Amino acid sequence: MTKKILFLDIDGVLNFESMQPIMDCFSAPNAGFHGIHMIDPQKVEILNLIVSRSECEVVVCSTWRQKFNLVELNEMLTNRGFNGIVRDTTTLPFQKEGIWSKKGDEVGVWLKSNFDISAFVIIDDDDEFSLFRNFHVKTDFRVGLTNKDAEKAISILTR
Repeated sequence: MTKKILFLDIDGVLNFESMQPIMDCFSAPNAGFHGIHMIDPQKVEILNLIVSRSECEVVVCSTWRQKFNLVELNEMLTNRGFNGIVRDTTTLPFQKEGIWSKKGDEVGVWLKSNFDISAFVIIDDDDEFSLFRNFHVKTDFRVGLTNKDAEKAISILTR
């Protein structure tokens, strides 16, 4: 069975610039890192729309995968209203010939090791995806995921 995959960044997608004071508060030294407070439930609703309309699975490519394991990521997103399941994360950053990988490289490694993919989209506010530019929905960090971004992602996953 083939799968549709949504590679999900979190910062700049499920949160946005005006949430920065909250993010700073919860990531301050000795405050503990409580990621749930840094995920906007309204952005999660838009994510739910993409997942339900495209029947895709989610793979986290965010730096959050370095701080939280798969169980914790699922728990945080579920507590903010996510109806799907995070199936996996991309590889952690790696060095090749002395140069650190970019998220696009890490997505490429994941795709090469998962052959049953019929479609994929990357939702991220960064421009690290030159090889996958036709599959990248670039969000604006100032506002995060929008309905317009969702429509573009659904279009890519269902074409």
